[in-house]
Amino acid sequence: MKTASHLGRMPQLDGLRAFAVISVAVSHWTPSFLVGMVPWGTAVQLFFVLSGFLITGILLRSRPAESGLTMATALRVFYTRRTLRVFPIYYAVLAVTAIMGVGPIREIWPWHVAYLSNFYYAWVGHGPSVVDPFFHLWSLSVEEQFYLIWPLIALVASPRALLVILYGSIAGSMAFRVGIDHLLPQLVSVRYLTPSCVDAFAVGGLIAHAKHYHGSVAVRRLTLAFAGVGTLGLVLSVMVLSRFVDSEDARGVGHTFLVIFYGAVVAGAAEGFKGIPGRVLSFGPVIYLGQISYGLYVYHHFAPITLRWLSTYYGWTWLGQTPFLLLTYTLFTVLLAVVSWHVFELPINRLKRFFEYPRRRPNPPA
Repeated sequence: MKTASHLGRMPQLDGLRAFAVISVAVSHWTPSFLVGMVPWGTAVQLFFVLSGFLITGILLRSRPAESGLTMATALRVFYTRRTLRVFPIYYAVLAVTAIMGVGPIREIWPWHVAYLSNFYYAWVGHGPSVVDPFFHLWSLSVEEQFYLIWPLIALVASPRALLVILYGSIAGSMAFRVGIDHLLPQLVSVRYLTPSCVDAFAVGGLIAHAKHYHGSVAVRRLTLAFAGVGTLGLVLSVMVLSRFVDSEDARGVGHTFLVIFYGAVVAGAAEGFKGIPGRVLSFGPVIYLGQISYGLYVYHHFAPITLRWLSTYYGWTWLGQTPFLLLTYTLFTVLLAVVSWHVFELPINRLKRFFEYPRRRPNPPA
């Protein structure tokens, strides 16, 4: 099987998206004891690593110094394509739920409209999805805040300066999480703030930097380095560091090593895993779920409140019974995401053909 880099596409990344969104959904749908046993929710950080890799790769190919594009053109193409992909269903969901008066949307809509959900939930916290089904939008706010700042850096910084910024961002993000927990103990959760997530984006950016300037050999070396450093750091954080410092501080450090380990997974998928992992990530239905993963993510948190309403209004009490819970949540989310993709998202995404990125050129000297 040819590697993804030879094909010019990286289909296994869609497979990763599918497993990431499944993991996030499980963390929101399953009983709390299972969530405590398995770190499903950390898959949001896998999404951030993926975004850091893909967005940085796009920006490096669009750099005025290498692509021949002007800065204005590079930014216009980037932001137009991001807007076409992200905004339509996001604001459609906010509009429909505001009209219907779902949960607390009529009180907190300005935070979501302005993509400041992460700040709101960092200070106020959140209830279960049947009370506030908008909580998961915090991660989309983080993504948009990343999109505002990173292009201005990636398009102009020299390759060497970019490396310094990326490594510095990883260390700075770790320091921010640990420090803010002590400086602002009244925060409900520091992990929702964008600086706490920058290490994940930076890890993805390092993979894109290696691939753009040094090719597949460098990516494979980085995969091994990330796997070793991430695994060792996680073990030391959990088994050693937690004995000497506060558990929250150890978790703040361990978080960075977790995203470094995720970096190994993303880098491996970018080049193409072989064997069973490669076949699973390249399986057609898995790739399809990855392609509609944005809709799956946006809609999945509305499954509990929707099915509770159906159960109450129509007397379908069986919907709330445990044997049917995950099945009904899954069917609701997948069906809604499939319809959304083919009827709403895909026609809008086709407009991207008018705003094409530059084609990849041979690796320039680093």
